[in-house]
Amino acid sequence: MSGSIGTINIGGGKDEPAKAPGFLIAETVSFGDGTATLNFNHTGEDYEFGASLVSGSADGTHAINHFAGTTILTGDSSTFAGTTTVSGGTLLVNGTLGGDVVVEDDGRLGGNGTVGSDGKRVSIEAGGVLCRKRDREFRLTGRRARDGGLHTGHRALSGARRACG
Repeated sequence: MSGSIGTINIGGGKDEPAKAPGFLIAETVSFGDGTATLNFNHTGEDYEFGASLVSGSADGTHAINHFAGTTILTGDSSTFAGTTTVSGGTLLVNGTLGGDVVVEDDGRLGGNGTVGSDGKRVSIEAGGVLCRKRDREFRLTGRRARDGGLHTGHRALSGARRACG
C-alpha cells in the first residue's frame, strides 16, 4: 500500500547493537509500494538467507542494509530494484542480487554469485572491500564505480586480491 512502512530486522535493528540472528522461513520477501527495509545486524558468522528478494513495485522505496555479521544470500534476487548498503560485516552473494549496491567503509562484499543490474550502480567506497572466495568467480553487472582501491574493466572478477575469510 502506498505510504506504508515495513522493516524486517535480522538480529538488531538500525542503530542497535548486533544480536543473534533469528529465522525467517519464507521463499520470497516482496517489497511493495511503500517504504520497505531489510536490516542484517547480527552476530552470526555464516547466516544463510535463502529467500528471494523481489521489488514488486517500482513505486516503492526498497532498501537492504548490512550492518554486522556474515550473511550469505543464496536466493534469486535479480528483480530487487532498490539499494543495498553494506556498511559493516560481510555480505556474501551466492545467488543473484539486483539493484544498486554500495559498500561503505568497514563493509565487505563477496561470494560466488552476481551483484547489480543493468543501469544500476555498484560502488565500492574508500575503506570498503570487494572480496572473493578462493577459486570462485564473482560477477558485477551494471555500472561500476570506485572511491577506494578497486579498479576493473572486467565484468567477471576472478582475481580480487582479498579473500572473504
